[in-house]
Amino acid sequence: MFSQTSLFFCQVITTLLTIEGVVGCSKKLGRLEVSIDDTKDRKTIVEKVKLHLKNESIKATFVDGNFTYFLCPGDQVQGKKGKIGTLGGFAKRFATKTNMELNNRAETGSANQLSPVESTGYPVESTNSTVELNNREETGSASQSVPEESAGNLVALISRHVAHANMEMGIMHLLVNNKIIGHTDNIHPQTLLDIIPIDIYENLIGDCNTRFKTEQNKFMHAKLIDKEHISTLMGTKVHIWGAVSSPGLGTLVDIDFKMTGGLCIKVCDCTNGKPFSYPGDSGAIVCASDSRGRNLYAIAMLIGKYEGIKILPTYMAVLLSEAFQKLKELYKSEFLLCEDDGATS
Repeated sequence: MFSQTSLFFCQVITTLLTIEGVVGCSKKLGRLEVSIDDTKDRKTIVEKVKLHLKNESIKATFVDGNFTYFLCPGDQVQGKKGKIGTLGGFAKRFATKTNMELNNRAETGSANQLSPVESTGYPVESTNSTVELNNREETGSASQSVPEESAGNLVALISRHVAHANMEMGIMHLLVNNKIIGHTDNIHPQTLLDIIPIDIYENLIGDCNTRFKTEQNKFMHAKLIDKEHISTLMGTKVHIWGAVSSPGLGTLVDIDFKMTGGLCIKVCDCTNGKPFSYPGDSGAIVCASDSRGRNLYAIAMLIGKYEGIKILPTYMAVLLSEAFQKLKELYKSEFLLCEDDGATS
């Protein structure tokens, strides 16, 4: 139970948090430490805090700084034209040899200038790795080795139709948490391949949390499951963290639904009657955990809902492993999920 002193401090802190520019408060050695936003008027904030504490037997110390929210999967992609979506997650992009050669020629003036979505990198070779899935050893994750000398470019993965809807004068600016974190003028033409990579501005890479969320809201790096082993997840409970659904829960009911954009999966609502997703969740990554909760698998990107008068609604998502292969052809780059904390502060 709280002591009277602790309860008193809590009441004072609650009052101080209503002051604009006060980021947070904590009790330290009998004093109140007040963290304030150094982008605001410090003098005004301090005066207001002291005024609140004038008749209280509490002394305050002040700490100046600014608060930055990490950018993470599930954040809302804000549309200047009103079309919102979800930041699905992050991946690393490594330009293929052909793309590097084009860049080299561009630098010497012998080739046309490349679009912002393209940049130099190094080729990678693909290898399979063994992962545990549902308590069985399966070679089900699509893992690739990366040359040590190459860090790759960090890209955000979002819905193509959301990006296209928010194009302005031929450019899509990726707006998340009221901050433009990247842009592209290169949206591929395959409408039903509803996923697009956008390079993150270099100065904002450290603000990006490259992990995905488990159903229990725990951050973990995810493994990419390939087309050959998706069958092991049939009937599995899956989830998304979307801009609207937090989380959305469903069941994987079809793993071989072919569309012109590639192989898709189908997800249906759970029996509790709550929809798996809502408008605004487009771009969210469909994930599943193994039965022990040790591994998280990134399966597909949510693209939309299919429904009719005589059928129950199902949700379509494009398989990530296949989407990455198609994006490789379109953007002349290898795409890998992030496997370490290099992009996370």
